[in-house]
Amino acid sequence: VYSIDRITGSTIWSTDLDDEDENDDKRSARLSGGVAEGESNVYVGSENGWVYALSKTDGKLAWKSNPGCEIVSKPAADSGSVFVLCSNGCAHAYSEYDGSEIWNTAAENQGLTVRGVSSVLAKGGVIIYGTAAGNTAIVHQKNGLLLNMIRTGHARGASNLERLIDVDSAPVLDGTVLYTVAYQGDLVATDLRQHRELWRTKLSSLG
Repeated sequence: VYSIDRITGSTIWSTDLDDEDENDDKRSARLSGGVAEGESNVYVGSENGWVYALSKTDGKLAWKSNPGCEIVSKPAADSGSVFVLCSNGCAHAYSEYDGSEIWNTAAENQGLTVRGVSSVLAKGGVIIYGTAAGNTAIVHQKNGLLLNMIRTGHARGASNLERLIDVDSAPVLDGTVLYTVAYQGDLVATDLRQHRELWRTKLSSLG
């Protein structure tokens, strides 16, 4: 993980997470999904199943946690918590300050899915992320309570491959309007304030 000066392009610090004990018997730290910025740390997940918090100042490891499943998407940080979504559909919330787990949701009962997981959007006291079942979940940041489930993809076709409708793209929030898209599914605009679908069009995307 590198911190780069945006003006000069010079390296401020770099941290090699291959050196951590849990990665000794792996081919690398297998970092994936991208880096999220919090109040004092940056966060990155790994396919080896770890969340790492690194100081924004010097890159030193502040804490790490193992949710027990691989992480292939970008975490999110907001209001003193960091949120990660595992490949099994389970969301976890950790304290930004010491890495203690605050809550986690149940894993999805998944069948055949696309290789990928939605990034988490954290804003306004909720987190928003896609699921392998074609839904977009809205969850309370403080307690992990499911507040709403938006149907983004509708399965079509006879075979399991034809019926894949994973929501792996990052949700986009513009004011009160949420935009989500499913693989082999639909692009949907939802007004979160009025809790109603504004429009829907057939469109497939994974990113």
